[in-house]
Amino acid sequence: MASCEFEILRCCASLQPAKSEEVLEHLLKQPPDWVHLLRLAACHTLTPLLLHSLRESGTERLVPEEILLTLHNHVQENTCRNLYSCSELSKLLVAFARFPIDVMTFKGPTFAQQFYGSLSLRRFGDLDLLIRRNDVWKARDLLMAEGFTPEVPAASRPEQYWLLRQGQYICDRNRDDLRVELHWEFAPKYFSVLLNDDLLWSRRRYTHLGGMPTPVPSHEDLLLILCCHGAKHLWSRLSWIADVKCLIRSTKSLDWDYLMRRARETGTLRMLYTGLLVAGNLLACVLPQAIDKCVRKDASACELALDVLKHLETSGSPIPRTRETVPFHVRSRERWKDKLTYLVRFAFDPTWSDLPSIVACWPLTYLARPIRIALKSAFSPNSPERDLARYYPTPAEIVLRELQMAEITPDDVVYDLGCGDGRVVIAAATLFGARGVGIDVDPVRIAEARGNARKAGVQARTRFIQKRIQDVDFSEATVVTFYFPWPSNLAIRSHLLSLRSGTRIVSCDSDLPGMPPQRVQMVKDQDGMLHRLYLWKIEAGKSPPCQDRQRR
Repeated sequence: MASCEFEILRCCASLQPAKSEEVLEHLLKQPPDWVHLLRLAACHTLTPLLLHSLRESGTERLVPEEILLTLHNHVQENTCRNLYSCSELSKLLVAFARFPIDVMTFKGPTFAQQFYGSLSLRRFGDLDLLIRRNDVWKARDLLMAEGFTPEVPAASRPEQYWLLRQGQYICDRNRDDLRVELHWEFAPKYFSVLLNDDLLWSRRRYTHLGGMPTPVPSHEDLLLILCCHGAKHLWSRLSWIADVKCLIRSTKSLDWDYLMRRARETGTLRMLYTGLLVAGNLLACVLPQAIDKCVRKDASACELALDVLKHLETSGSPIPRTRETVPFHVRSRERWKDKLTYLVRFAFDPTWSDLPSIVACWPLTYLARPIRIALKSAFSPNSPERDLARYYPTPAEIVLRELQMAEITPDDVVYDLGCGDGRVVIAAATLFGARGVGIDVDPVRIAEARGNARKAGVQARTRFIQKRIQDVDFSEATVVTFYFPWPSNLAIRSHLLSLRSGTRIVSCDSDLPGMPPQRVQMVKDQDGMLHRLYLWKIEAGKSPPCQDRQRR
């Protein structure tokens, strides 16, 4: 049975707040576990729709003030971030046109504006650009000239060969934490779905983004792309299902004949059917009668849609494992040749996780990959491990202001969660004479932090632990610092609440839902970027306004 929190998100994702008013009012009066609801909304990237639905349905009054304030703050930050990403996307499209490189944008800002009607209603972290395969290296050079750094340099010939088989190339820009994903396919080679062809480009349309015409796929091609993307990730996020419904609801004249023919020719018909069924069963997406009847005849697609519904209702974290992914992918293909091609390529085609063996002796990677997959499947934990945040080093100016804000003394024990290269812990030891402990799940970062501590001569006063933060007891801490996005803060909130009285907590750029900070300070780094620092102090016998409730 689905939790109350999931049902609330389901109502919000249905994009019919007026019709869901009675249901939402009933669910909110129970009441839900508010912190769990916020975390679930963040996992499914539905925070903007959650607040929008509460407002439109008139149920905002049933939400605790501190939770409502948290929602308002994060939706406002998301809107500002989306507007900035939109302006940067416009600049990049101008640069691509000047080069010139053919490019289309899908998902992200254009999708939000086209089908949600507002940039503020959809959360997106990356800018997805579709290019032609022959333009990959030109596009990479252009992004590097714009200040982006490729996630993988791909300097050698074997690396470049395998990169082209991945279907995408990720580039980050540290100064504003902007990420661009270049796509020349919509899935890795082993997924064997080829949609980026001349027909896709010949059917492209133009929408206006910031007053400038922006190329996008046709609505029919975009719907097929969404369904393939959802199948690749087992439809593990409600927001992806909401995208399907939103596109169908907003497009009155979809060419269903072309869409079915295109899906049949590319071997993605069952993926399309599954996506339509999931959107229909979960979010009441209305299809033309003839299409609905045709879709429901596919028994395998109906079974897949039922599996998706069960997983979404019972899973606390939408992260599928390999042992779940492979069977789902095989069942998602209607043609036997596609099933066999997928299995062979998945077993033997290396991915970027096989990069060390690619560089060392790339011909042997065909043999190394099946061994690595078998070991990973045999020894992977029941609950998949995931970093709380992508690594982003705290600017030096921010490190100093964080420690000053916490009023560090030599008697303090400073714990830095997600310590990276150890800069916060080392600064606490060198500048304030405090003891410091850094925690990070990445062994490379831990080795780097230990080396930096030795160079600074503070290894006696510092310690670095390679573990998940949730598995470490940091009750001895008198000061705790971290730099995570706010959904990750929810994962460690209960640990922070259990700290002893007097412990100071400092966070950069994100707050703790349900815990109003004692102090907020704006700081500018050397690149001119503004950061918001939050300070809390644990007080004995005083619980935050919204205490965690035990889940039903």
